[in-house]
Amino acid sequence: MICFVPGPEGTPDVSNLQWAADRHVRYNPDSPSGTSTEYQGIPVVSASRLVGIIHAMHLADTAYIPDDAIKLFKRYVKWPHGLMRH
Repeated sequence: MICFVPGPEGTPDVSNLQWAADRHVRYNPDSPSGTSTEYQGIPVVSASRLVGIIHAMHLADTAYIPDDAIKLFKRYVKWPHGLMRH
């Protein structure tokens, strides 16, 4: 899932939008190569929609997440300009 966040012009309308295809290679005994490739679009959501999806999961309170786990995942968050966060 790809999440678009608000920018200087606001939040873009991402309803019914999918990112470029995600490629999956599957075992297919009927294919000469023994595999087949399937392409699926990656769903795109707004930040508010993503928050709604997360809230609907009724996850445990984030206070119970160890600090080391939070630090690990923060290293992989990108700023809007695409650079890695420090």
